[in-house]
Amino acid sequence: AFVSHSWHDQASDKFEALRMWCEEFEKTNERKPKLWFDKACINQSAVQDDLPMLPIYLAGCQKLLIIAGPTYLERLWCVVE
Repeated sequence: AFVSHSWHDQASDKFEALRMWCEEFEKTNERKPKLWFDKACINQSAVQDDLPMLPIYLAGCQKLLIIAGPTYLERLWCVVE
């Protein structure tokens, strides 16, 4: 699952939402989910180099998990994803 969230929202709230989603996924699919996180998969010191690949990363995921906190819709990057 491609995980989309705003870095400006409360980390503990996002973690709890992610934890609950993962538990439900595991119950339904009888396996743990595979997650795509931008910070782990895109070189954060050279984002512009990996940014053109974002549509390919997103297309390669079977699910899009949106963890929409208070600032999610205010962040253009989140809306683009």
